[in-house]
Amino acid sequence: MIKLNLVTLLLTLISIPSFGQECNCEENFAWVKKTFEENDAGFQYIIDKKGQNAYNALNQKTNEKAKSAETLVDCQNLIKEWSRFFRTGHFGFSIVKNNYNNPVDEKKIKEHPIVKVDFPKFEKHLY
Repeated sequence: MIKLNLVTLLLTLISIPSFGQECNCEENFAWVKKTFEENDAGFQYIIDKKGQNAYNALNQKTNEKAKSAETLVDCQNLIKEWSRFFRTGHFGFSIVKNNYNNPVDEKKIKEHPIVKVDFPKFEKHLY
């Protein structure tokens, strides 16, 4: 009887993490932050305008909130809130659920026409 109770308790404890977060919001936020810092053309302008200390405080606050975000929507809203520090309406974030179980339809890919571009001629046209 004691073994059965112990096994039941262990199975219950092992299954608890499966009911946790849908995503790792801390990782998602870290990726967005790093990607934005390295790729946004206006990033340094905003830092110069609003200050590094304000940006650091925002990042700390956002990271703390990310630890308790439980759903993808919570995380999405948190990252949207963080992005308002920069420019509103300039970019957005969407939830994309990868479905790797759906096979790629090779026939549809091959049906798309291939357009060959004469780049020197195109550049001349632009000038």
